[in-house]
Amino acid sequence: MSKILTGFQVLNIRTPLLTVESNNNDFGTVTGTGRYNAGTEVTLTATPADEYQFNGWYISNVLLSSSNPFTYTTTDDLTVIQGKFSIYQPTQLETPVISLTGDTLTITNVENASHYEIYVDSSSSTTISAVEGEETTFDLTTLSLSEGSYSIQVKATATGFIDSDLSTSVSYVVAPEPSY
Repeated sequence: MSKILTGFQVLNIRTPLLTVESNNNDFGTVTGTGRYNAGTEVTLTATPADEYQFNGWYISNVLLSSSNPFTYTTTDDLTVIQGKFSIYQPTQLETPVISLTGDTLTITNVENASHYEIYVDSSSSTTISAVEGEETTFDLTTLSLSEGSYSIQVKATATGFIDSDLSTSVSYVVAPEPSY
């Protein structure tokens, strides 16, 4: 016995696929792939592998966003979004500018620096903490240098950055103790 149905329309509804892929899974992984109705907000997340950095989300090699995570609103189209990663290229810190007033060494702020290494006659002598956004001062008498003339230079350092070049030098003279 056969039945005939009338008054019904068969709809072929297909939810579009959003494909989120990495340019290289060894460089980093991404999340967000799935089938979503148009207009759905999907959070895309990129996780770089050690020594790699996330560069952005791309559709057909056109930058969509460099935000991570990123909220993408789906469309009716099948979409492929690629998360691109590259080898981490650390930035070199700026070279500090220093000045000397009496026994006080003043170091201008170097953005992102966590420490300053003070060099006396090209040898590392001491390391001091940097204060973000502020000049740093150091009393050279704490080095207990003997009488003589010295060349003082400074280098900025921080984890995740390339150390700065040595600053230009300032001349520091330790005078003999007065005798009475």
